[in-house]
Amino acid sequence: MRSTEWAFANLIGLSTTLGFHLHNILRTTEERLAQLMAELLTVVRGIASFAQILGLVIKSTEVIVSFCSAVYNAPIELRRIKEKLLNL
Repeated sequence: MRSTEWAFANLIGLSTTLGFHLHNILRTTEERLAQLMAELLTVVRGIASFAQILGLVIKSTEVIVSFCSAVYNAPIELRRIKEKLLNL
């Protein structure tokens, strides 16, 4: 085999090996990127779930405060109603 043929054969072998390694690197990078995106989506879903729970807690607190206020003010309201009825 002449040196030119030998060099060309080595170049083809090297480019094939390099292409194989580059393909593996890209595939690994794509897998890592996909995993990172999945983890990011998980974090976003967790934040959204936390926001929903926080919203429900705030609404529940508002309802409880409103109910307690109504119970606290009930005797006053009943007295006003009684006075209005007596004035009629």
